Amino acid sequence: MRHGTLYTMLICTGLAIGLAAFIGSRLSEQAVALMAGTLLGLLVALPVGMVIGWALKSQRNDRAAAAAQPTVMLAAQVPPVYQTMPSPAATNMSYPAGGWLPQLPPRKYTIGGEEIVQHEPGTVWQS
Repeated sequence: MRHGTLYTMLICTGLAIGLAAFIGSRLSEQAVALMAGTLLGLLVALPVGMVIGWALKSQRNDRAAAAAQPTVMLAAQVPPVYQTMPSPAATNMSYPAGGWLPQLPPRKYTIGGEEIVQHEPGTVWQS
């Protein structure tokens, strides 16, 4: 089984190198430089991203360890009380008819270089 995996990896590597040489020979110098720069930039960014992720994970673990310690609540401390605004139906109030958004003037559209002077909502466009 080990030899089968090795042969498969060698065949895939050879195919990738051959395909890269075939495509690279038909591209301009600028295109090859762009692809090489992109690939190398990703290879450089990968370890940097791993270090940043490791640092953030360790900070998160430190915060979780600090927050996991039990707290003692004294009898004099009262938990906070939250109040919510009642719905309009419960207080017989109603919202403004137009909603909360301001009323905007109708848009003017340009189709095929001709400007539509009067646009009324709900009209059917005819050609």
